[in-house]
Parts: sequence; structure tokens; C-alpha cells
Amino acid sequence: MSRKTPPMPLHYGRALPTVAIGANAIQPVPDVRSLAHLGDTVYEQLVREIALIQNTTGKVKDLHRLSTRLARATFQTLLLDVLLDDATDEEKALVKRARNVSVSIGRRNDQALHRRATAFEGLVGHWYLYDPSRLQFLKECLWKLAHLSDKELDKLRETFTLAHDSPPSPKAKQSPSTPPKPLF
Repeated sequence: MSRKTPPMPLHYGRALPTVAIGANAIQPVPDVRSLAHLGDTVYEQLVREIALIQNTTGKVKDLHRLSTRLARATFQTLLLDVLLDDATDEEKALVKRARNVSVSIGRRNDQALHRRATAFEGLVGHWYLYDPSRLQFLKECLWKLAHLSDKELDKLRETFTLAHDSPPSPKAKQSPSTPPKPLF
């Protein structure tokens, strides 16, 4: 009795692109929207693990407060900025593609912020499927950043914003500033 090969998975009515892994195995390559969906779930689990470990009071209110603080889009974009410094060219290309995926958000929310958060989630989904060691690195970064206060996070966000902005024009007054310290 011969076994039938399973049909090729379809995505919006067409076959997904495939990649060879191992000797004969063929697996579909998920699109960035699917990676972001997976990454959102994986990141939420990491956040909840860290919130459980750090919650010393045992109150659900404190668990929720820390979880929402670590899962909001502003925190995800900060993490993306931190992690992109060590990203490979493939990861940077994935982030760029995921950032360009249209996302539906509320009328009063910042579209660019949510697109960057979607890019971060796409990167997390990619790491979950293809590079677990980078996912472990993310967990370590998340653990270190979770200990910071809101003021310290704002200062870190400013540091990354200043470090990644374009250089000021020659006419702008230069103020003496110290270069940002490496986070890790």
C-alpha cells in the first residue's frame, strides 16, 4: 500500500514557497504576516514567564501591569532597536519586509510605531522557527530591560533615538554629549 503525499499547503489560493531542510524534507516558508502572528504569541509567552518570575507580591494586578508594560508597542520598538545592532542582513531584510505590511490600528494610534512592532514580532517568529539561540538572546535582553524603571526606559529610548537619527546639519548648534553606552 503506497502512501499519498500530502497536498502542498495553500496560501490565499496559491502554493507557499518552499525550502529544503535536511535531506528530503520540504517545508513551507511562512510569509511575514504569519511570522508576525507567531512572533506575537511567542513574545507574549516570554513576557508572561518573566512577569511570573519577577512578581514578588503575588498580586494579579502587578502581573498584569508588568506584562502590559513589556508587551506594548513602544517597548517592542525599543527592543527592536536594541536587537537590530547585532542583526544579520537576512534579519534586517525580514524586518524591512514586515515593517511594510499594512496593519489596522485605531484612529488615534501611531501607524509607524505599530508597523515597527509588527516587524519586531515577525523577527521573533523567524527566530522561533529558525534560530532558537537568538530567541534565547531576546529572552536575556528582555530580562535585563524588564528590571528598568519607566524613567530609565525613556532615557534608553532617547539614547537609541539620538544614536540612530541622521547627523545634524552643520548649521545646527552642536552640544557636547556623551556617546551611548552599550546595553549589554
